Amino acid sequence: MQRPRITLLCRGSTRVGLGHVMRTRTVADALEPHAVVRVVLIGDDSAATLLQDRVWPSLRVDSDAAAAAAVRATRPHAVCMDLTTLTPAAFETATGGGRIPVASLSPVFDRLGDVPVLFHRARRHPLGPRPAWRMGPEWAVVRPEVAAIPESSFLGSIAPDRPLPVAVCMGGGDAANLTRRVLEVLRTIDRPLLVWTLLGEGYRHSFDELERVARSDRRHEVILARTTRSMWHVLRGCAVAVLAGGTVTYEAAAAGLPSVNLLADPAQSFLIDDLVAAGAAFHGGGIDGDLSSIRSIIDLMDADRGRLLESHRAARGLVDGRAAERIAAELVSLAASGRVPATAGLGVAA
Repeated sequence: MQRPRITLLCRGSTRVGLGHVMRTRTVADALEPHAVVRVVLIGDDSAATLLQDRVWPSLRVDSDAAAAAAVRATRPHAVCMDLTTLTPAAFETATGGGRIPVASLSPVFDRLGDVPVLFHRARRHPLGPRPAWRMGPEWAVVRPEVAAIPESSFLGSIAPDRPLPVAVCMGGGDAANLTRRVLEVLRTIDRPLLVWTLLGEGYRHSFDELERVARSDRRHEVILARTTRSMWHVLRGCAVAVLAGGTVTYEAAAAGLPSVNLLADPAQSFLIDDLVAAGAAFHGGGIDGDLSSIRSIIDLMDADRGRLLESHRAARGLVDGRAAERIAAELVSLAASGRVPATAGLGVAA
């Protein structure tokens, strides 16, 4: 076989977030030298913008049925999915009734019971392990622009004579507008902070409201910035980030940036438990709580900045940034074999 045809299917929008799209894009880039790559997106314009100007073509559709038909039209030797939901009928169509090998980049996909291959960034999963599931931080997809922060630079960020630089990054869409709530909590901290508020491509809430919060905060410097390509240029100069517990959490670990993470569903804490156990990240509670734990953690870190240095050092080697290349190699092998590994028949993911 010459280069196999591998199609990636993802979902992203201001409502559901853009992390799956960014992860798919990174894997597609790694695949392109070795396969004929096509990407099908179920999503809106903000998600489609992230797929522009790549060397491989992409197609945006508005429904699961249209996505399944588009995937089948590419005549793939393998399909890789990165989404949380897909109708059973669409899954059946996209995989040729189970005849086409399929893998998932998403550990919270509701069709995982029918997916034989999973690339999962944590060592534990409620439905696993399974023979063809690859689990652990070495499978955490990290964008190429994420680089390790030198310790000398990090020491500058936590210098005791400067306000602690804190980043707030709630994802590309932030449908729940956690950004505003986090800013409201941070403003109650007594010690001065430098707060970088990073708004993604899909942020559609009121900038006036954020500006009001920022202007009313006389104690801290608050900078509002819409970032996509420049996000990691900003984050490299921060000492800690408040994140939504998604793909950026593992990027932060790869860079050596400690993070405090809010989870939409506390039952999904397994997604970051490895990083927390290593000391590279911290649980900040669920998004439905009062978020007061953020204040407690940031207060503690600001008062004892040596804890941040310990966390920075703890992250070394946890996430090496080579997962996309590993996944690409496995997908090419899967497509070349033409074999569909057996599933365990465990049903849908929690």
